[in-house]
Amino acid sequence: METIDIVRRNVNHLRLQGGLSLLGFAALSGVSKSNIWKIETGKTKSPSMHTLEKLAESLGVSLACLLTDDRTMKSHGADYITNRYLSLSEPGRLKMHKIVNILFDEGVQK
Repeated sequence: METIDIVRRNVNHLRLQGGLSLLGFAALSGVSKSNIWKIETGKTKSPSMHTLEKLAESLGVSLACLLTDDRTMKSHGADYITNRYLSLSEPGRLKMHKIVNILFDEGVQK
């Protein structure tokens, strides 16, 4: 399954689970209703990381949660995460380090 399909499914599932309409989710997240609709229906193939971060934050989940196929994660656990990390290019690993540092810094402040 492609990452965008995982994101699409996760955003839609979490939004509905939270009882949010598209309009309500747009107001909560600061992402336009049409942009959310495009993500959920697969009409956009590459939403920005900034948009995904806003959606994740408003849903109360991590960015990793939006990007991860829960079924794959459960079946492979830490090995899956490690292998995905090792498959990244050096610039990708640097970005991942920044993301992890931001997540840990935010957790310490709370």
